[in-house]
Amino acid sequence: MRGKIRYQKELQKTYVIAEECEREGIENYFGQMVLRGRIRGLAGCEMHLIDGQREIWYDITCLQPLEQAYAVKEMTYRDLKNLLMQVIQLCAEMEKYLLDGRQLCFEPEFLYWDLEKERAVFLYDFTEEKSESGIVRLAEFILERTCHEEEAAVNLAYFFYECSAKAGFSLKEVEQYLETDTTDAESERKLSQSQAGEEQHRKEEVQTWTGQEREQEIFQKELLQTEKQKPIPINSGKTGEKQLFSFFSVNGKCGKQKETGLACAVMAVLCGIAFLVFRQYYLMTNWEELIWIAVSACFLLAGSLFFLYGYRIEKKEECIEKKDTYDSTAGSGLAETDRNQEAEFWQWDTEEKSTGQNEEDDRTAGKTLYIGKSLFHREYSLTEIKKGVEKNYTISSYPFVIGKDRERVNLYIKEHSVSRIHARLLEENGSIYIEDLHSTNGTYLNDLPLQPHDRVKIKRGDIILFGNAEFAFR
Repeated sequence: MRGKIRYQKELQKTYVIAEECEREGIENYFGQMVLRGRIRGLAGCEMHLIDGQREIWYDITCLQPLEQAYAVKEMTYRDLKNLLMQVIQLCAEMEKYLLDGRQLCFEPEFLYWDLEKERAVFLYDFTEEKSESGIVRLAEFILERTCHEEEAAVNLAYFFYECSAKAGFSLKEVEQYLETDTTDAESERKLSQSQAGEEQHRKEEVQTWTGQEREQEIFQKELLQTEKQKPIPINSGKTGEKQLFSFFSVNGKCGKQKETGLACAVMAVLCGIAFLVFRQYYLMTNWEELIWIAVSACFLLAGSLFFLYGYRIEKKEECIEKKDTYDSTAGSGLAETDRNQEAEFWQWDTEEKSTGQNEEDDRTAGKTLYIGKSLFHREYSLTEIKKGVEKNYTISSYPFVIGKDRERVNLYIKEHSVSRIHARLLEENGSIYIEDLHSTNGTYLNDLPLQPHDRVKIKRGDIILFGNAEFAFR
């Protein structure tokens, strides 16, 4: 774009304005065709007369410059082919209306991209000058942002760059290259083969897991049958009390006795509550009242006896286990050996820590080491403030792009009010600046709105709003 430009935001519309446009370039046939023709692929534009100066207002709402759309994401072969095909189609469309394709703005900062529809939107330059430098800048940008892991994308980018550098550049060469290129067919074939291989691999995994599950199920059934055939052991000797209540014992801990006691106590309480309810609403004889009270008392007494008996047996088993352990280790002297080894281990660990600390002190006590960190590259971060919970994001590189398009931003914000590419942070001469990328809901710095593409210096402690998402710069 040649000439002076500025950006203007009005409600939900965003415009890029070309100032001081020549009258001849607007009122001639070419200018009127662009203003009234609505050629597909060109951005809608209007002419405004302000203070005697003619201005062209281009509607760039919901669009992003190509350089910003691919600032983080690299261009794949598919992206590159899609862009070049749209350039070829637009130039062919302009030839029908006798328009000069060199008047298109091919500079990456003025070639806009619709992120939702994945299509390019071009600006028509109304100045009289004609230059082919724009297509060269586009080729250089593509060469820089191409994904170098894709051989087809690199080959196409280099071919387009070589063609644009020629004196008599024509898009016909690029069109012929794209028509004869079979990369798409090969990639689709490879993709189908890989998908078929993955499907076969999944089927094999399912069959393998099914076989393993069947083997495990058979093993569990055999184990259960073996456990059922084992005789139930009956303890004797000092723990002979277990023979009487073996039905209630579980793992030698007498848990069933306690549970039975608690159940009886609960039954006693329920009987007492039922007795009070029935006594209030029904006539009961003295014998019925005595029987009810006796049943409740029996439940309570039985529960207490079961619980106390289980508790006593459990404590007795713990004492026997401790005594057996002590007897088995005292005769062989293993307990004393373990204590000695443990003491030696702690002594060695303490000596090792003290030695390591001394070595660290000797290493750092001498000449100061240069860590190579400049004062102009201090670490900054954005802290999200959401419902009283703070989440910190470190700013690792510049420019640092913020938005909700995962593939095209450095900081992804999951918020409907945030644009796909909302804003970015820049570093210049050790200072940090914030720039709104003509987002839909705008960017606010300390409650003050930022104009699109105006760079404002920020400092630690500033509060930044990206739509409804609130962040603190630290």
